Amino acid sequence: MAPLDTTAIQEERKVYYLQKILNSTVQQGPHGCRVWQNPVGGNGYPRMRITLVAGGGSSQYSVHQVVLACSTGTVLDRPFFEVSHLCHNKLCVEVTHLTYEPKVVNVQRRNCVAEGHCFGHQGQDSPDCLL
Repeated sequence: MAPLDTTAIQEERKVYYLQKILNSTVQQGPHGCRVWQNPVGGNGYPRMRITLVAGGGSSQYSVHQVVLACSTGTVLDRPFFEVSHLCHNKLCVEVTHLTYEPKVVNVQRRNCVAEGHCFGHQGQDSPDCLL
């Protein structure tokens, strides 16, 4: 998959994508997850097609990646990095529940959810899990 770099997208288009995503969610749960209500991909994550460059073709991305990239301007192109769900909900697209961090930290988060509390992620600039 091509890197997700939204810096070339006009602000109006970013707002359009974010509004389209917002309209496809409901707020749920104790942490205020924005839960996707449309079909999901085979891996259980919401997917959508976006056009990165005017007049260019569209590509399919995970919705949580689109939200983080459009909201923060983060370029999602670093190898061994992933967008993590702090709330551990694959269907959540709430930007405050998303962080871009090394894959190893994302994997560590599975231990947190399995044990029911966050162990912290020492040595990392990563926020605690929402449990």
